[in-house]
Amino acid sequence: MLNRSAILLRPLSPFLQWLSLDDMEGLAKTVIEDMRADPHIYLVPEFEDQASRDAVVKSCWAELFEEALEGWLVDDSGWPPNRTLKMFLEWFEIETFTTVEDMGFGEVSLV
Repeated sequence: MLNRSAILLRPLSPFLQWLSLDDMEGLAKTVIEDMRADPHIYLVPEFEDQASRDAVVKSCWAELFEEALEGWLVDDSGWPPNRTLKMFLEWFEIETFTTVEDMGFGEVSLV
């Protein structure tokens, strides 16, 4: 058992709209579909109830937002300016998990 919780982010339509602004190759829709089907999961400080969950989201939303933006555009000068917690919550569906357990399997051979 890890003393951590987890946050899963799935992008919503405002994120797709932003991706589309710089999408010269027409990949934004596919990227969003991939991100929704196989979302990123982030380990965060442990929380046990809604109040502590909200406090964790409030403390780490900016870093999570930047991680998602950087996945598409490394140069932060092209990121939306004046990002806020409200904007983050509009751009991403957040799913949280209070229990994260490491099964200790190590490397698994697929052969």
